[in-house]
Amino acid sequence: MKLMKYLIMLMMCCLLVLPQTGGVAMAYELPADVQLQKDNYDSIAGLADTYPIEYITQVNNGEKRVKLITIASQIGMIEGEKVIELPPEIMRVAGFFRELNINGSQIKNLEVYWEGPTGKEKLSEYFRSETVIMGRPFHIKVQPGQYDGFKLRLKGTGTVTNLVLHEPNGLSATYDVRAWGYWERTNRYYLYRSMWTQPRDAALME
Repeated sequence: MKLMKYLIMLMMCCLLVLPQTGGVAMAYELPADVQLQKDNYDSIAGLADTYPIEYITQVNNGEKRVKLITIASQIGMIEGEKVIELPPEIMRVAGFFRELNINGSQIKNLEVYWEGPTGKEKLSEYFRSETVIMGRPFHIKVQPGQYDGFKLRLKGTGTVTNLVLHEPNGLSATYDVRAWGYWERTNRYYLYRSMWTQPRDAALME
């Protein structure tokens, strides 16, 4: 009986190792929140049909990465207040980018707020000058799956050229879920070990 338990454990361990050693890949189901993040990330590629996108090439492997998405252009002069709509397809992916940048001239004194179903706050910023206001898009409070009704409200005077999402290092074409796969394989191993070994046997396997 003990031999049978060890044989079963050996078989389980082999299955867990296969994906890392060139064997048959193990299929695993992502948690709902991770799957939603992946779906949102994967939607970035489709934005090229609607929005101007700039790419960079990763030096090490030649991968084409998304660097910049222009959300709105030729916004023009602001004298008082201007509202810029943030479409749901943009809010779906905004949090993956490092910067939400407002470019223009004489804009240093503009007040910038984001508004949406989750509230209204000043845009969190890295830096501002007369030609750029660099905001943090991932600080905008967005509920998973709820991307409608967001906008930027600009108050003051200045001329705004465009509004862009910017990722200096570029975003890869694929969302990396390998970390989740490793976590699940590790936890499956301990689950199988607890099912098929007695405490005394487990101590022998440490």
